[in-house]
Amino acid sequence: MKRLILALFILVSVSIPLLIGFYWINRPKGYIEKPTEVDTSWVGKVNDSLKEAGTYPLNNNSYYLLAFTRVLLYENGTEQLVNVTGESSESSEFIAYLENLLSQVNALKNASVTREFAEKVVGTDKVVMMSYRFPETFRLWDNLDSACFILEDKLNEDLAGSILVREVNEEDQFSIWAIAK
Repeated sequence: MKRLILALFILVSVSIPLLIGFYWINRPKGYIEKPTEVDTSWVGKVNDSLKEAGTYPLNNNSYYLLAFTRVLLYENGTEQLVNVTGESSESSEFIAYLENLLSQVNALKNASVTREFAEKVVGTDKVVMMSYRFPETFRLWDNLDSACFILEDKLNEDLAGSILVREVNEEDQFSIWAIAK
């Protein structure tokens, strides 16, 4: 009987820390769900930066195909390349600003959206897309492919100031994030 109690005690004392450790390792990486208020203060600065940088029709631009970080503007059904080349540091500052915004994300609005919905958002709303040539590990995401910064929500889905993220794993995964106030 003592052996049974001892075995049960050992089993419980080993199992509980293992379960806690498993949860701790696989816990969410520090975000809140369903924010009550979204910070949209960055939208104006991104719009101003777009005006300063300038945009150009894509026209199979070879730089776009080779760039490690690409920035595109989608508006009114058109796709334009944002001028992130050039010798001034302004272009790299714009990418750094977008990456800084991405690092401030702390609220998950929707954990899973369909590819069709993501394409509808990009095709209808005013969106700045920053995409990577190779998937990046970036704070909350292990295989970040692109981030779409939604400047105007023409679909009336309460998405202005939100960020649509595409992760590339075994399947493409789309989720909507925000910076909560």
